[in-house]
Amino acid sequence: MKVSLIVAISKDNVIGKGGLIPWFIPRDLQHFKEITLNHPIIMGRVTFESIGRLLPNRYSIIISSKSKFHRVSDNQPIQLDNESSSSSPSSNNSNSNTTNTTASYKIVNSVESAYTFARDELRADQVFIIGGKRIYESFQSIANELIITYVDINVLDQPQQQLDNNNNSTPATVSKHDDITFYNPFESENERQKWSITKEKQFKKDENNLVDFKIVYYNK
Repeated sequence: MKVSLIVAISKDNVIGKGGLIPWFIPRDLQHFKEITLNHPIIMGRVTFESIGRLLPNRYSIIISSKSKFHRVSDNQPIQLDNESSSSSPSSNNSNSNTTNTTASYKIVNSVESAYTFARDELRADQVFIIGGKRIYESFQSIANELIITYVDINVLDQPQQQLDNNNNSTPATVSKHDDITFYNPFESENERQKWSITKEKQFKKDENNLVDFKIVYYNK
């Protein structure tokens, strides 16, 4: 099973602010949708609560000790259809369901359980790791592919109002959060040398995508 990490990173290695992404790039979101569609995606609880819903036509494997979730944006409960029939064999320490939105999900309690479920139960040929930091770090050693969107901003240097504009949200939504999440997939030169660039594409900012960015594919 191919393991692909997909992440967007600022110039100062920021991937999140207050559980949200501190920029709004529709073209990158479209790219994410196109390549993850019809594949399982593995994420942690905070990432799922940041997204705020199950993504259609993808199997969401959520690593969490909890079974109830709340959206980061408004702290409202995320509704999961727990009454629907199981879409795969269940185990004693996880929940698995199919919802009426063509999105399926399973809650597991460890990175190992998430990987094993995707490989053995779903028999996936490829799985995408979509965050957050701890999940990326846990999977990077076994990943075959990195798909990195490099966002051309320094989040720590950005005025809060500019971050709000980049995120296409109201100041009240973002500015109440102060915590920053950093992730650097190449913290050492030794790690960097394991990976080779296979594809790269540059995008200039426009009226819909408010920052320059590039998408780079790496294999090892």
